[in-house]
Amino acid sequence: MRPKVSVIVPIYNVNKELLCKCLDCILNQTLKEIELICVLDCPTDGTDKVIEDYAQKDNRIKIVKNERNLHIGESRNRGIEAATGEYVGFFDDDDYCELTMYEKLYYAAKKAKSKISLCERNTIDEETNTIRNYKDIRNSNPAHGLDQTLKNVDANSSIFVWNHIYDTDFLRENKISFVDTKEMSSEDIIFNIEVFFSLGEQKEIGYIGETLYHHIYHPNNTGKTNAYMYRMPQYREYLTNIVNKKENNAKYNNATNVGNIVILYRIFRLHLKKEGISSAIQFLKDLDRYSSIKSLQKRCFKLWDANLTPPKNIFNWLLRIIA
Repeated sequence: MRPKVSVIVPIYNVNKELLCKCLDCILNQTLKEIELICVLDCPTDGTDKVIEDYAQKDNRIKIVKNERNLHIGESRNRGIEAATGEYVGFFDDDDYCELTMYEKLYYAAKKAKSKISLCERNTIDEETNTIRNYKDIRNSNPAHGLDQTLKNVDANSSIFVWNHIYDTDFLRENKISFVDTKEMSSEDIIFNIEVFFSLGEQKEIGYIGETLYHHIYHPNNTGKTNAYMYRMPQYREYLTNIVNKKENNAKYNNATNVGNIVILYRIFRLHLKKEGISSAIQFLKDLDRYSSIKSLQKRCFKLWDANLTPPKNIFNWLLRIIA
């Protein structure tokens, strides 16, 4: 019988205690018709042995071994290829969730007759021992999710993939996959942008207003590294091109431009903090190579954009003058 959900977990070098907590919460879900696909991305710390031990005890585990280190994007794609479930979900190997998460997501998707469903999530910072909770009931509306994702509003749960499930056949039919994260960052956002656009005129998606997924922040998170941040202009250029190719895309242009400014401002501040003013100015000049970002900003530029904070509005002017 076809599993209801295939859960895809790319695995590299990870704290074994966190990995076991991750595997246990998936395998002990109240939804039993689950397939757990562990994509071993050439770990060197013995975590492959942990997975093999688990697989001997539970036949719902499928192991996919990468011949070379592919990083998370291509590893997730290999998981999609191997999935036999009606829906697929994506999980980070050091996170955990509530035991009811996949049951609630599955039946929420069925109730809404939707190709996707999502729940709310929180982030737990191991360094500061702080928890940030997020909740926005408007996430049941795919138009709101698309707007938040284009704007890169990371306080909104729509932009991440860990707290979603996606109809497997829908992904394959629409050729939706992850970008190569060796070359580009923010693969979650690009993936969800493609998903939202492919939903067409659907007015509602499956939505659970409970916090069911728990994302762990720690010093080794990819999203905390400078290298990750410095690759983000490529991602925004790629995303801008996706929007440009859509028909009747005028309503998406401003949201995309706001997201571009938000991200570029973050990188500008990082240059100021790490390398100083000359590096930050050079970063602005180097943005000349991103023709789609520049063209969109020219079309959407406002003397004062209410969607931007005062510092970002000042940065918006700098971008017009220098880039």
